[in-house]
Amino acid sequence: MLKSIERIDVDKIFKEDELLPCFGGVLIISTPGHLSGHISLYFEKEKTLITGDAMTMTNGKIAMANPQYTLNMEQARESVQKFLKYDIEKIICYHGGVFEGDGHKAIEEALANSRK
Repeated sequence: MLKSIERIDVDKIFKEDELLPCFGGVLIISTPGHLSGHISLYFEKEKTLITGDAMTMTNGKIAMANPQYTLNMEQARESVQKFLKYDIEKIICYHGGVFEGDGHKAIEEALANSRK
């Protein structure tokens, strides 16, 4: 189903580690896997990560994107691994809501659980 989605033209293409000059600086993180051009956003000042569809949250626990809706799970894991280099206290997922707490621990658990 994901492969059949029609492509659309975009207004702006962001690059890995591009810093947007808004909200005190928003860092672009390239996170392909769910879809090829997927990005996530890191707000350093707020220690907040917006994962988009790279991760989900269910019952207060962070998890990898659902494999059923992910084009390349290994690439998705590599993308999520990148999050561990940031100081994260809040994670916002498009599916599931907001996680607050030890972001590194939550992400490491999600990565470990995705390999079971």
